[in-house]
Amino acid sequence: MLTAHAEEGGTYIVTLTFVDEDGDPMVPTSITWSLLTRAGVVVNERENVEVATPAASTEIVLAGDDLAILGGLVQESRVFSLTAVYTSGTHGVLTLKDSTSFRVDDLERVS
Repeated sequence: MLTAHAEEGGTYIVTLTFVDEDGDPMVPTSITWSLLTRAGVVVNERENVEVATPAASTEIVLAGDDLAILGGLVQESRVFSLTAVYTSGTHGVLTLKDSTSFRVDDLERVS
């Protein structure tokens, strides 16, 4: 789980780090990610977003409407999910899937 809270309308950076079955850094052949509410609603059309240049460490920058609070809540959870494909020297082509959640805090006092 991501530990920091995002601030509504601010910027939040998710760092993805990929390692193979031996714990060594590896570069996936493809990475896609999605941003959802806890109820599974896609946020800001961020569904199956493809990372143009996969790397062993990749930063995804969420900002603006990615971090808008829907429905007038004081805080809202987001689910960041990813799918990556890589070729293992031992097991061939493997698919990795993961997801984590973080909270977006309302900043109604800041415009």
